[in-house]
Order: sequence, then C-alpha cells, then structure tokens
Amino acid sequence: MRYLISFLQKHEDFRLAELNALLKMNGLAPSEVYEQSDYSQVSPYLVVNFPSEVVAAAVCDRGILIKAVMELWGDGPSYEAASAAAEQLDGAFVEPYYRADSSWAIFVDAFGLSLDLAQQAEARSHFRRLGFQGPVKCKDGDNVFFCLEHHAAGPTGLVPAGSKPSWVYFGREVCRSSRYDTAPGACAAWALLLKAMHCTLC
Repeated sequence: MRYLISFLQKHEDFRLAELNALLKMNGLAPSEVYEQSDYSQVSPYLVVNFPSEVVAAAVCDRGILIKAVMELWGDGPSYEAASAAAEQLDGAFVEPYYRADSSWAIFVDAFGLSLDLAQQAEARSHFRRLGFQGPVKCKDGDNVFFCLEHHAAGPTGLVPAGSKPSWVYFGREVCRSSRYDTAPGACAAWALLLKAMHCTLC
C-alpha cells in the first residue's frame, strides 16, 4: 500500500538518514520502501510503500522529523486526478470508511501557501462523489482525511500569489507524531494548527 510521509520542513539533510534507520529497525530495506529520486529537500512529502498500517505507525511514532503519515488514496497533478484515483479504489477496501456509523472529516493544507476557508471548501468539493455516509465529525472522528497541495516556489524561493498546486495528495491519516502534541517550537505550532483545523475546517 502506498503511504505519504509529511516531514518537518527543517533539518532536511537528516530526513532520509533518520527514515532509513527507522526502516531498518522495522526490518525493511529503504530501497524497497521508496525511490531515492522521489525525494526532494524542497518538499515535505515523500510517497513510500509500507507493508502495513502497523509498520507505518511504528515509523511515524519514532520519527523526530516525521510529522504524520497518511494512507494515500489518490494523487496527481490536479484535484481532478487525485479524486478520480480515490474513486477507483476497491469497494471492499473503502467500505469500512463509508459506513453510516463511521464519522469522518476532510482537512485541507497547502505547503508554501495559505488557503482561506473558501479555497479549502472548494478543495473538499472535489471529493464529494466519494461514498461517505457517516456523520462529519471534526474532532475525535473515526477517520481523518487530508487534501495536501504542493506548490512550486518561484525565483524568490516563495510560492507566488495565485499559484495552482503542482501536485495534490488525498488520503487517510494513520499516524501523527505524538511529539507534535508535547514538544516545543515547531512541534507545538503544528499541534496548535491541527487544533484550529479541527475547529474550523469540517
């Protein structure tokens, strides 16, 4: 199964060294989990192949530079491509998440760019054809989904205003590092951001 790692956007030179060590601790060869060519220091995202959700959570929980891991349901150069991939998932796979007794929420984030509430609502609308039947629950729901946008930086190193995403990821969060609930600095800021999202983005 494909998963998406979201890294902390600092200490970029050490991300893969830490990830490789964690993979080996879990009996995995890094070359079997990700392609070196897929990694970029200018992006916090890396697509990987974990043998199970249990392994994905174990790697995430021990990582210092890993913010979260999500089960990748679809991705592509546009929201249309990402949502189309999610719609094609096997019915038996998605059935537990679509049940009427399974609560859910979709949150939206963009690397390098702030999205207002209207932009976030528009992003979520691309996934309205998915078969969720349960109640939306933004706090402590059964399943948390994320739309993540990657934007290419301009010549100044900043994402220009009005930028369109160069890649879109959609998936179910399987682990968020506990360090982002307790650690100071950037970790605490991430925890506060997630709390704000739970309140405003459902």
